[in-house]
Amino acid sequence: MKKIGRKVAIITDDPGWHGEQLKSSLNNYGLESSYLSLTNCSLQIAGENSTIKLPDFDTLPLGVFVRGVPGGTLEQVIFRLNILHTLNNYGIVVYNSPKAIERTVDKPYTSITLAYSGLPTPKTWICESTKQANQIVEKEWIKNNKIIQKPLFGSQGIGIHLIDQATGLIYDEKFAGVYYLQEYIERKDDNFKDIRVLEIDHIIPKMNRKYELNSSGFPHATKLSGHELLNYIKKNNFPIDRYQVLCRKCNSSKADKPRCYHQLYN
Repeated sequence: MKKIGRKVAIITDDPGWHGEQLKSSLNNYGLESSYLSLTNCSLQIAGENSTIKLPDFDTLPLGVFVRGVPGGTLEQVIFRLNILHTLNNYGIVVYNSPKAIERTVDKPYTSITLAYSGLPTPKTWICESTKQANQIVEKEWIKNNKIIQKPLFGSQGIGIHLIDQATGLIYDEKFAGVYYLQEYIERKDDNFKDIRVLEIDHIIPKMNRKYELNSSGFPHATKLSGHELLNYIKKNNFPIDRYQVLCRKCNSSKADKPRCYHQLYN
């Protein structure tokens, strides 16, 4: 199945309101779409006759929207990401890209990536040893600090526990034998703030995670942190000929393709 059709795949196990809105928006562009689960996809590797099989698709999809990757064993999750990588290798725009999903699907990798990029994150400990985990929390409790215990996978606050000396560590199969512990940061007031992140994309040339100032006076190589880059852009009055502000999803799309999602069907 190498021919590309005009049908878009929406990968989800629970379409819900968001899935229906996405389907409606695609229809406004004159595009047919279909929901599918990665659990029902398969690969056949046979030299030049290698193919990927997607339910309800006789050709490769025009594009793929990944609304969710279902959980499972390590082998199942890796295989499901392999499906997305294969589609991407066939030249299909996969949004979010499999690389972006891999960076954000598990909390340790996300935390390491954020810290490496110079972004402030809560103090975090990750280990397998129950003895080490207990030593960490006991040390923090002596200082009257509360600790958050989270499963490695998941979102929307599901499975998160606030632990203290009264509760102790939570021993539950959803933690899969790995302790992901974070300091608990009290809010300054009762106002809840939902922070939405916009990302900066360097238009020309394509840039890496860190940058330095070259002879023409703008970041180019690998010495400035993300925070320093932002300060540079502010200081230079947001030069629109060199940078553009994108939402996270568009930035993820451009990680693998020369255009963002909004340009996909133009």
